[in-house]
Amino acid sequence: MNSIIKASISNLYAALLCIFLMPKRATHYLVATPLQIILLIFIELALNFGFDLYRVGLDGKFNLWAPQAWLASISLALFAAWLCSVFFRRKELLLQLATLSVAISIILFLCADLLQQLLALFLDLTKQNTTGLWVLQWGVWWFPTVWYAICLATSAIVWSNKTWHGWVLAALPWGMTLFSMFWLGMVGQRLWIEDYSLREGQEYVPRQLTQEQAEKLIYTQPLILQNATESIAQGVAGQPELFFLAIAGYGEQDVFMKEVLAVNRFVQQKFTSEKRSLLLVNNAKTIDQYPMATVTSIRQGLSVLAKKMNLEEDVLLIFMTSHGSKGENKKPHEFSMSLEPLVLQQLTPSMLKAALDEADIKHRVIVVSACYSGGFLPELQTSDSLLISASHAERNSFGCADENEWTDFGRAYFFEAFNQESSFIRAFERAKEVIAQREKKKICFILNHKYMSDKILKIP
Repeated sequence: MNSIIKASISNLYAALLCIFLMPKRATHYLVATPLQIILLIFIELALNFGFDLYRVGLDGKFNLWAPQAWLASISLALFAAWLCSVFFRRKELLLQLATLSVAISIILFLCADLLQQLLALFLDLTKQNTTGLWVLQWGVWWFPTVWYAICLATSAIVWSNKTWHGWVLAALPWGMTLFSMFWLGMVGQRLWIEDYSLREGQEYVPRQLTQEQAEKLIYTQPLILQNATESIAQGVAGQPELFFLAIAGYGEQDVFMKEVLAVNRFVQQKFTSEKRSLLLVNNAKTIDQYPMATVTSIRQGLSVLAKKMNLEEDVLLIFMTSHGSKGENKKPHEFSMSLEPLVLQQLTPSMLKAALDEADIKHRVIVVSACYSGGFLPELQTSDSLLISASHAERNSFGCADENEWTDFGRAYFFEAFNQESSFIRAFERAKEVIAQREKKKICFILNHKYMSDKILKIP
């Protein structure tokens, strides 16, 4: 037993030498046997499972996809080692490279895992989410995988006494392995993952509607929308008031639903608009509580809001949060509307403009939180509109991870800035500074008429 353990330690040391591109020295420590390959695989699985268990806790679940990804990765590595042994006509390379591939994987990917945990801890402590840190997190997995292939190709060449021409033969199998691992999604597969159904205080609801639920919506949603619109209070003449329309478009992530509900609570407290709000939410958890967000429900909702408003003096605030797509190849920008398995029409700037114009709502504050959301602004521009987007028409926005309560923009604008300001404009300027510090991204902003800011300031 002691000799087996010593051989494993020796193999890990040989892998460390190869990581630093010293394969000649590594040959003195490498113990290449089938038993060592099997043992090192079990060591890697145990260490990775331990990391995952520490990260997630006991209230997790086994990732059924992970064993398949691991088995495929190991098979690809063995195949690459066999190809090298055939190309260089060195049978011993098969066991040598197979043993080395597992040993290198243990060191590189455990270091990457540890660095991921340190980065996550840093983000939690500093509350930062800059583009640089996101790129660093992304590189933590890419760099070790690429270096893994380089180390093994280098070792194959040196151990075969080949010149630089051997790079072509060595790079082919390990390059193929590298490409396959990324293409098949094998990199970074966790053995133990979070079980969202066990979150305290929450009953598990599938992200996708069942067929029974989807069919039920055909009959229940019209009544839910009718009840929601009928509950909106009539505006008081001579008193400028704020009416609120919130749209959570993408139903397969909770963050958009949670953000809409949070912004609604904020608007009610800030502008006393409890009976002047309409929420359209796509989420399996709220299908019996709120109307769905569709192009049709938006059009009908705006029509009812217009009838409740005093159009010459009241202001409509529209907050939209979802994923977004960039307008390319003559296609318009789109605001994602999704509630699987239903197939919903995507919302475009021209559709929203048509619905607003049809309702004849003049005074508008439109806040769009989505990737490429700046693409919505040009078509919605009027002399009496205040338009705000979370990103430029050519850029992403951030913070839409499912576990988040807010997107980055929503948190900065409503939760942080607006709590300290009484103006949409000043709140935006404050939020813009916060976002710039966090993401180093500029937020697209269009203010077309100062009359709108004066009108908003008069709202109680």
